[in-house]
Amino acid sequence: MFIRLCFLRGARIIACDYKDNRLELAKKLGAHETVKINNNIDQVKVVRELTEDARGVDVAIEVAGLPSVGKCLLIWSDLGERCYFFGGKKRGQS
Repeated sequence: MFIRLCFLRGARIIACDYKDNRLELAKKLGAHETVKINNNIDQVKVVRELTEDARGVDVAIEVAGLPSVGKCLLIWSDLGERCYFFGGKKRGQS
């Protein structure tokens, strides 16, 4: 939903996920770039390299509900000024 809404507003979208099927769907919904997350890549570095002058993203949106993703958002966006967290916590997390 967020990918499509951002696409319709004219955003250039970089979608990150662990699963190929979700990355394929992200492309169909309007993602310009996709990054498959795994232990062999530096996700922050890869996303920064996909931005102009490796400056990071203007806006980062987290919908996974994972603390590790939240930490990446603050690094991707240079100052962490525009980071939106919609994922909440997984059941059982405190």
